[in-house]
Amino acid sequence: MQLTGAKAGIKKLNHHLRKTQIMKNNKLQSYLNQLLATETAFAFLTRNAHWNLISVQFKPLHEYLGELYSASNERLDEIAERNRMIGGTPVSSFSELSDLSKIKTPAVALSKLPRVLETLIAATEVLVTFLKKGIALADEIGDSGTEDFLTGLLRDHEKNAWFLKSHLEK
Repeated sequence: MQLTGAKAGIKKLNHHLRKTQIMKNNKLQSYLNQLLATETAFAFLTRNAHWNLISVQFKPLHEYLGELYSASNERLDEIAERNRMIGGTPVSSFSELSDLSKIKTPAVALSKLPRVLETLIAATEVLVTFLKKGIALADEIGDSGTEDFLTGLLRDHEKNAWFLKSHLEK
């Protein structure tokens, strides 16, 4: 009798642990969807600036902004794939992306310096802060693959912030 009671207790504990792990994974999947939306907004901002920039520094900045949005597009694919790897479904509608993004895009063209750079720096800083939260979440859950992935993205955006800020230096 006691063995049966112990087995039932173990079964109940295992069910609770599975449920807890599913809840943790759902939290990380939700985070990755917010990150996907935020990175999408960043990609759109860089495209806006790339298409509309008017400056005496046009050529080098235009080329740099093209590099920025190309790299952002690669990150978008990687974020969506990471979400799939952990059992999630990436958001895929404009309305969901807009609702979930931590970056709000302006309704006007980004064409003039220093506003272009200041807007992109602010967006990059939002991503850096949000990535740090994701790294902490992945660590808390014990998902070292996602933690490592997010750390790589953090390095990318810290470098972007540095480059963008360097363009404002006189």
